[in-house]
Amino acid sequence: MLASTKDPLQYTALHYDSEFNGLPVDQGQGPLIARHLGLLEDLLQRARNAHDNSLAVRFDLHCPNTIAISATLNQGNGLVSLFWSNLYEQLFNAQPAAPFDLHFAWTREHDPHTGQATYKALILLNARAFHGLYSNEQAQDIGKSDSLAGCILRAWAKSLRISDPPPPELVSFPTDPLSGKTQVMLLNRYDHNAWRELFTQSSSLCKYEGKPLGRVFCAFRTSNRQ
Repeated sequence: MLASTKDPLQYTALHYDSEFNGLPVDQGQGPLIARHLGLLEDLLQRARNAHDNSLAVRFDLHCPNTIAISATLNQGNGLVSLFWSNLYEQLFNAQPAAPFDLHFAWTREHDPHTGQATYKALILLNARAFHGLYSNEQAQDIGKSDSLAGCILRAWAKSLRISDPPPPELVSFPTDPLSGKTQVMLLNRYDHNAWRELFTQSSSLCKYEGKPLGRVFCAFRTSNRQ
Protein backbone atom coordinates (compact mmCIF):
# COMPACT_ATOMS: atom_id res chain seq x y z
CA MET A 1 0.00 0.00 0.00
CA LEU A 2 1.31 3.44 -0.92
CA ALA A 3 0.25 6.77 0.47
CA SER A 4 1.45 10.28 -0.24
CA THR A 5 2.54 12.98 2.13
CA LYS A 6 3.47 16.48 1.05
CA ASP A 7 6.99 17.72 1.77
CA PRO A 8 8.00 21.35 1.09
CA LEU A 9 9.39 20.50 -2.36
CA GLN A 10 7.95 17.13 -3.32
CA TYR A 11 5.40 14.37 -2.83
CA THR A 12 6.86 11.28 -1.19
CA ALA A 13 5.17 7.91 -1.71
CA LEU A 14 5.21 5.95 1.54
CA HIS A 15 5.19 2.16 1.79
CA TYR A 16 3.30 0.46 4.63
CA ASP A 17 3.10 -3.19 3.55
CA SER A 18 5.18 -6.01 4.99
CA GLU A 19 6.83 -6.67 1.61
CA PHE A 20 8.25 -4.61 -1.23
CA ASN A 21 8.39 -6.36 -4.62
CA GLY A 22 8.16 -9.66 -2.76
CA LEU A 23 10.97 -8.78 -0.34
CA PRO A 24 10.21 -8.48 3.41
CA VAL A 25 10.81 -5.10 5.05
CA ASP A 26 11.31 -3.98 8.64
CA GLN A 27 7.86 -2.69 9.59
CA GLY A 28 9.09 -1.69 13.04
CA GLN A 29 10.61 1.43 11.48
CA GLY A 30 7.21 2.90 10.58
CA PRO A 31 6.41 3.91 6.99
CA LEU A 32 9.22 3.55 4.49
CA ILE A 33 9.90 5.63 1.38
CA ALA A 34 9.04 3.60 -1.70
CA ARG A 35 11.57 5.23 -4.02
CA HIS A 36 14.38 4.58 -1.55
CA LEU A 37 13.35 0.93 -1.26
CA GLY A 38 13.54 0.63 -5.03
CA LEU A 39 17.03 2.11 -5.09
CA LEU A 40 18.12 -0.21 -2.27
CA GLU A 41 16.76 -3.26 -4.09
CA ASP A 42 18.65 -2.27 -7.25
CA LEU A 43 21.86 -1.70 -5.28
CA LEU A 44 21.75 -5.14 -3.67
CA GLN A 45 21.07 -6.79 -7.02
CA ARG A 46 24.05 -5.04 -8.61
CA ALA A 47 26.32 -6.05 -5.73
CA ARG A 48 25.00 -9.62 -5.85
CA ASN A 49 25.77 -9.88 -9.55
CA ALA A 50 29.28 -8.48 -9.14
CA HIS A 51 30.89 -11.30 -7.12
CA ASP A 52 30.29 -14.84 -5.94
CA ASN A 53 30.78 -13.71 -2.34
CA SER A 54 30.12 -10.27 -0.87
CA LEU A 55 30.64 -8.65 2.51
CA ALA A 56 27.88 -6.37 3.82
CA VAL A 57 28.44 -3.96 6.73
CA ARG A 58 26.15 -1.42 8.39
CA PHE A 59 27.55 1.56 10.29
CA ASP A 60 26.61 5.03 11.55
CA LEU A 61 28.70 8.18 11.07
CA HIS A 62 28.22 10.59 13.96
CA CYS A 63 28.53 14.35 13.45
CA PRO A 64 30.16 16.30 16.30
CA ASN A 65 27.93 19.10 17.52
CA THR A 66 30.21 22.01 16.65
CA ILE A 67 29.53 25.29 14.89
CA ALA A 68 31.84 24.39 12.01
CA ILE A 69 30.25 20.98 11.40
CA SER A 70 26.73 22.42 11.71
CA ALA A 71 27.55 25.07 9.12
CA THR A 72 28.94 22.43 6.76
CA LEU A 73 25.84 20.25 7.17
CA ASN A 74 23.55 23.20 6.42
CA GLN A 75 25.30 23.75 3.10
CA GLY A 76 24.47 20.31 1.70
CA ASN A 77 25.94 16.84 1.45
CA GLY A 78 29.54 17.79 0.83
CA LEU A 79 30.63 16.15 4.08
CA VAL A 80 29.33 12.68 3.25
CA SER A 81 30.55 12.98 -0.34
CA LEU A 82 34.01 13.71 1.03
CA PHE A 83 33.73 10.65 3.25
CA TRP A 84 33.16 8.30 0.31
CA SER A 85 36.12 9.81 -1.51
CA ASN A 86 38.29 9.36 1.58
CA LEU A 87 37.04 5.82 2.09
CA TYR A 88 38.03 4.84 -1.45
CA GLU A 89 41.51 6.19 -0.71
CA GLN A 90 41.75 4.34 2.62
CA LEU A 91 40.58 1.05 1.10
CA PHE A 92 43.09 1.36 -1.73
CA ASN A 93 45.92 2.14 0.70
CA ALA A 94 45.03 -0.95 2.75
CA GLN A 95 46.23 -3.01 -0.24
CA PRO A 96 43.54 -5.71 -0.15
CA ALA A 97 44.17 -9.07 -1.80
CA ALA A 98 41.58 -8.36 -4.52
CA PRO A 99 39.71 -5.35 -5.95
CA PHE A 100 37.25 -4.22 -3.27
CA ASP A 101 34.54 -3.01 -5.68
CA LEU A 102 32.64 -0.80 -3.24
CA HIS A 103 28.84 -0.46 -3.42
CA PHE A 104 27.05 1.73 -0.88
CA ALA A 105 23.86 3.36 0.32
CA TRP A 106 23.51 6.13 2.87
CA THR A 107 20.78 8.11 4.52
CA ARG A 108 20.82 11.28 6.56
CA GLU A 109 18.66 11.40 9.67
CA HIS A 110 18.07 14.13 12.24
CA ASP A 111 17.29 13.49 15.89
CA PRO A 112 13.78 14.92 16.49
CA HIS A 113 14.79 16.33 19.89
CA THR A 114 18.29 17.71 19.30
CA GLY A 115 18.26 18.14 15.53
CA GLN A 116 21.69 16.53 15.39
CA ALA A 117 22.49 14.77 12.11
CA THR A 118 23.72 11.21 11.68
CA TYR A 119 24.63 9.43 8.45
CA LYS A 120 23.63 5.78 8.39
CA ALA A 121 25.30 3.63 5.77
CA LEU A 122 25.44 0.20 4.20
CA ILE A 123 28.47 -0.97 2.22
CA LEU A 124 28.96 -4.08 0.13
CA LEU A 125 32.39 -5.21 -1.02
CA ASN A 126 34.11 -8.11 -2.71
CA ALA A 127 34.62 -10.62 0.13
CA ARG A 128 37.97 -11.63 -1.37
CA ALA A 129 39.25 -8.14 -0.49
CA PHE A 130 37.84 -7.90 3.05
CA HIS A 131 36.52 -10.87 5.04
CA GLY A 132 35.24 -8.86 8.02
CA LEU A 133 35.51 -5.63 9.98
CA TYR A 134 38.75 -6.47 11.79
CA SER A 135 40.71 -9.36 13.26
CA ASN A 136 41.25 -10.07 16.95
CA GLU A 137 44.78 -8.70 16.66
CA GLN A 138 43.51 -5.44 15.15
CA ALA A 139 40.81 -4.91 17.80
CA GLN A 140 43.22 -3.23 20.22
CA ASP A 141 43.90 -0.26 17.95
CA ILE A 142 41.39 -0.24 15.12
CA GLY A 143 42.10 3.36 14.14
CA LYS A 144 45.67 2.51 13.09
CA SER A 145 44.96 -0.85 11.48
CA ASP A 146 44.43 -1.70 7.81
CA SER A 147 41.15 -3.35 8.76
CA LEU A 148 37.88 -2.36 7.13
CA ALA A 149 36.74 -0.76 10.40
CA GLY A 150 39.99 1.21 10.56
CA CYS A 151 39.53 2.46 6.99
CA ILE A 152 35.99 3.63 7.76
CA LEU A 153 37.02 5.38 10.98
CA ARG A 154 39.99 7.18 9.43
CA ALA A 155 37.99 8.22 6.37
CA TRP A 156 35.30 9.84 8.53
CA ALA A 157 37.84 11.49 10.84
CA LYS A 158 39.66 12.93 7.82
CA SER A 159 36.36 14.25 6.45
CA LEU A 160 35.72 15.99 9.79
CA ARG A 161 39.33 17.29 9.86
CA ILE A 162 40.04 15.44 13.07
CA SER A 163 43.69 14.48 13.41
CA ASP A 164 45.07 11.08 14.36
CA PRO A 165 44.41 9.11 16.39
CA PRO A 166 40.71 9.21 15.47
CA PRO A 167 38.34 8.76 18.42
CA PRO A 168 36.45 5.47 17.91
CA GLU A 169 33.12 7.00 18.97
CA LEU A 170 32.92 8.85 15.64
CA VAL A 171 31.66 5.63 14.03
CA SER A 172 29.39 2.97 15.48
CA PHE A 173 28.53 -0.46 14.13
CA PRO A 174 25.01 -1.61 15.00
CA THR A 175 24.70 -4.98 16.73
CA ASP A 176 22.07 -7.67 16.55
CA PRO A 177 19.76 -7.21 19.57
CA LEU A 178 19.58 -10.99 20.13
CA SER A 179 23.18 -12.11 19.63
CA GLY A 180 24.96 -8.83 20.45
CA LYS A 181 27.20 -9.38 17.42
CA THR A 182 28.02 -6.67 14.90
CA GLN A 183 25.71 -6.73 11.89
CA VAL A 184 28.20 -8.00 9.32
CA MET A 185 27.11 -10.51 6.68
CA LEU A 186 29.05 -12.71 4.28
CA LEU A 187 26.73 -13.50 1.39
CA ASN A 188 27.03 -16.02 -1.40
CA ARG A 189 25.51 -14.94 -4.71
CA TYR A 190 23.28 -18.03 -4.79
CA ASP A 191 22.00 -17.79 -1.20
CA HIS A 192 18.63 -16.21 -1.91
CA ASN A 193 17.52 -16.22 1.73
CA ALA A 194 20.62 -14.35 2.89
CA TRP A 195 20.04 -11.55 0.38
CA ARG A 196 16.39 -11.34 1.44
CA GLU A 197 17.53 -11.02 5.06
CA LEU A 198 19.98 -8.27 4.11
CA PHE A 199 17.21 -6.35 2.35
CA THR A 200 15.03 -6.64 5.45
CA GLN A 201 17.79 -5.40 7.76
CA SER A 202 18.77 -2.59 5.40
CA SER A 203 15.23 -1.40 4.76
CA SER A 204 15.53 0.69 7.96
CA LEU A 205 17.66 3.08 5.88
CA CYS A 206 14.51 3.87 3.93
CA LYS A 207 12.33 4.94 6.84
CA TYR A 208 10.48 8.23 6.56
CA GLU A 209 10.86 9.36 10.18
CA GLY A 210 13.80 11.64 10.87
CA LYS A 211 14.67 12.39 7.26
CA PRO A 212 15.22 16.08 6.44
CA LEU A 213 13.22 15.97 3.21
CA GLY A 214 12.53 19.00 1.08
CA ARG A 215 15.71 20.87 1.98
CA VAL A 216 18.77 21.79 -0.09
CA PHE A 217 20.37 18.35 0.34
CA CYS A 218 19.54 14.72 -0.36
CA ALA A 219 18.37 12.47 2.44
CA PHE A 220 19.18 9.17 0.70
CA ARG A 221 21.52 8.08 -2.07
CA THR A 222 23.22 4.97 -3.41
CA SER A 223 26.33 4.37 -5.48
CA ASN A 224 23.99 3.54 -8.37
CA ARG A 225 23.90 7.33 -8.95
CA GLN A 226 20.19 7.36 -9.78
